[in-house]
Amino acid sequence: MPESFFKKDAASLTLRLKRSLDSTCDASAVQPLIFEKLNRSEIGSVQLTADSRSIRLDEVFEVIGNPSRNLIFDGDCSKLTGIGAGMDGGTVLVRGNAGSGLASHMKAGRIEVLGDCGDGLVTEMRNGTVIIHGSAGDRVAGPAVGQRRGMRGGDCVILGNVGDRMGERMRRGMVYVAGNAGDLGAVQMIAGTVIVMGEIGSHWAQGMKRGSIILSHSNGDAFAAELTPAREFELSFLPLIWRHLEALFEDFPMKISSSRWAMRQLGDRANSGLGEILTLTRQTSL
Repeated sequence: MPESFFKKDAASLTLRLKRSLDSTCDASAVQPLIFEKLNRSEIGSVQLTADSRSIRLDEVFEVIGNPSRNLIFDGDCSKLTGIGAGMDGGTVLVRGNAGSGLASHMKAGRIEVLGDCGDGLVTEMRNGTVIIHGSAGDRVAGPAVGQRRGMRGGDCVILGNVGDRMGERMRRGMVYVAGNAGDLGAVQMIAGTVIVMGEIGSHWAQGMKRGSIILSHSNGDAFAAELTPAREFELSFLPLIWRHLEALFEDFPMKISSSRWAMRQLGDRANSGLGEILTLTRQTSL
């Protein structure tokens, strides 16, 4: 995988796992803009939470390099939760898998995972860029437990598949899925854009109020929502979306649709919803 992700010759700090984790460990205290102001000894003494107890960061990680706003997690971090949670700047690269809650409440910066990640990706994210080279679990771009709104801004790209309940109560931002998506997508979606290039599951868009769902091909009876009849339109905003995605993919080649044409439906009409479902037609690629 390319690592031109960091600016050329940029300094970085690597946190290399010393051993496989036996239980989940909360990494939300690892913040790029805070770590760049600490020395290595202070970084090593940062407190993490594992198995309901506090542990020092250097009990889990070997700290390599100098303090920097560019952080690298090196190793299988599938039991490391909350990577980039609340992050407000800097960059994080995960060389391996990541756990649940990645980029939740993220405000700025960029995160890239060279593997899969767990549930709750970009929960209530406000801004920034997240790229997952593998697949993600359930509740991508959804709300935190007990909250009314999901993702509120930023861009999330998943190059594999995602699980159920993607885009639930999503408020703003864009989620692009190169693979398939599970059931109950875009339920009670408020606004924002969800793009799925593979298959989608069942019971999509129920209670959808506004926003856009863009699909690469027809998914039959996947929608639980009441939709208007489909009509084909040439839509001038679609090329803007493709160019925006192409800019996010500048570090690695991707085939992106360049279609301007789509079959358009509105729904959920049973709830006076004005969300739109666009199924691309006359497809080409950049």
